Parts: sequence; C-alpha cells; structure tokens
Amino acid sequence: LFSQVLATDREVRGAEHPYVGHDLVNRAILMLDLGRYDDAEADLHAALEIYSAALPADHPFVASALAGLGRWELEQGRADEAERLLRQAIDMAARAIPADSPQLAVAKSSLGGALLAQRRFEEAAPLLRESYPVLVRTHGENAVITRRARAALAQLETTPDE
Repeated sequence: LFSQVLATDREVRGAEHPYVGHDLVNRAILMLDLGRYDDAEADLHAALEIYSAALPADHPFVASALAGLGRWELEQGRADEAERLLRQAIDMAARAIPADSPQLAVAKSSLGGALLAQRRFEEAAPLLRESYPVLVRTHGENAVITRRARAALAQLETTPDE
C-alpha cells in the first residue's frame, strides 16, 4: 500500500515533492519494522535528499527522517550514532510540534532504546516512561514500536543498579 501511495504521489505531485519524501519515510518505518534494513536506509536517504532541496533544514519532515535513520543506526548496533541522530530529530521536532505528538514519542522511545543499549539506564528511563503512554494511545498496544518500548521498560525494571 505504501508503494502505491508513493507511486501516486510521484505521478501527481512530482518526484521531488516533500509529500513523496514523507511517503518514503513512512515506507522506511515499515521496512524497519519488517527487518528490511537496506530498503529502509535507501528510502530514508532519498527522503532527506528531497527535503534538503524543498524544505527548511529544521522542518518536522526532516526530523522524522532523521529519527528513522536513528532507528536504523540502532538496528545496526550503532547506538552512539543513533543517539546523535535521535537527539537532533527531537530537538528539531520539539520546536515545531506538540510535546505529546506521536512523532516525538517514537523518537524519544528510540532514543531511550539507544541509551539503554549503551547501559545509560538513568537517562533512558524518563524517555521510555514518557513516550510509552503516547505510543499506546496513538499506535496501539500491539504496534511494533509499542512492543519495543514495553520490552525496553521491562529491561529497565530487571536491570540491577550499577
């Protein structure tokens, strides 16, 4: 379905329209959830190319693509780079969208996961606890991102203090 929407937007709006980038980010997130990391990375970089030509550098669409790349980096085992990208995405998005938005919740949850991977539990905990209720409300209990956040919270609870 994402590919059909993408094809339609390319045909109707043109290949360089920001909505095409938005479609690419949405498809990339699905690819991340399916474990198709190469496809996700390609879509995220393509979206950023479109955004760099069409939007201000701090646009929320740019933040969304950076958050997706942060998730991709985390899946590749590069928690440090994931943290950098996710912090950048959160800083951008926080200036433009509501604090309880799903976009920020996903980015904060992913940042919490990156910090957890680095064993920085005290920094991860508030991000995971703050984002989880928003994820449940906006994505549902069974969404991949919600299940990952729940697993991260459970990991926090079972990790001995260091």
